[in-house]
Amino acid sequence: MGEVDGTCFSSSFFCFLWQKKVTRKLGWQLAGVFLLGVVQGLAGWVMVQSGLNDTDVSVSHIRLAVHFFLALVLLVYLFWLFLTIRLNSEPGLPSKRLWKVTLMIIILFGIQLIYGAFMAGTHAALYARTWPDINGFFLPVTPDLLRNFLRNVSYDPLLIQFIHRLLAYLLTALIFTWFFLTRQLPVNTWLFCLKSYPLMLVILQVCLGIACLLNSGEPIFIWLAVLHQLNGILLLLSMVAALYFGDRCTTKASREDL
Repeated sequence: MGEVDGTCFSSSFFCFLWQKKVTRKLGWQLAGVFLLGVVQGLAGWVMVQSGLNDTDVSVSHIRLAVHFFLALVLLVYLFWLFLTIRLNSEPGLPSKRLWKVTLMIIILFGIQLIYGAFMAGTHAALYARTWPDINGFFLPVTPDLLRNFLRNVSYDPLLIQFIHRLLAYLLTALIFTWFFLTRQLPVNTWLFCLKSYPLMLVILQVCLGIACLLNSGEPIFIWLAVLHQLNGILLLLSMVAALYFGDRCTTKASREDL
């Protein structure tokens, strides 16, 4: 499937270049899409190879996370490019404080999605199917936590689940803070109009995460996990849109462009 997509994209891309249907700037931007697609394909091949040998029966969760993260980078880049082309203008400029909070949320959420891949790759939910505690504890007992810190936070299923939960609480608090900051913006800005979407999505995301945890190992788990991942991607894109729109005014012309 990936080879077909790559062939379709590259053939169309070079055809448009030959016919001079794209500008030089857009050409370089689309070349970036192609390059990211190639890197993503290579990461997928490396990931699959980690599960096709005599010792492993599943792919490496580290390689799975790399593959997933690169897919997110490609998706965010395409979404940003879409907004730029569709609006035909530069990104908006919000207040410095709001910009910092928005960027912090996006970075932390990127780390959170990586830990989501760790959760899936290590089946970490099965090690503690309880909430709000983790098998009766707040912090799981991990021998030699500091001595082997990087390995523990990357391979210990209980610690991975703890970090995933902790990041979820932190992100929820940050998005609530972000929501109240955006309420101070003028009502004629795109960001003010869109401010409720990240808040609704993060509340749904937390509920889906808890439902996934409590139902891990059950037949319904796979559907909850898929919805949890999909909603997480939508939440990421909503914050990317918030970063793009900034304090852009909702003029009549801009509404018609959308």
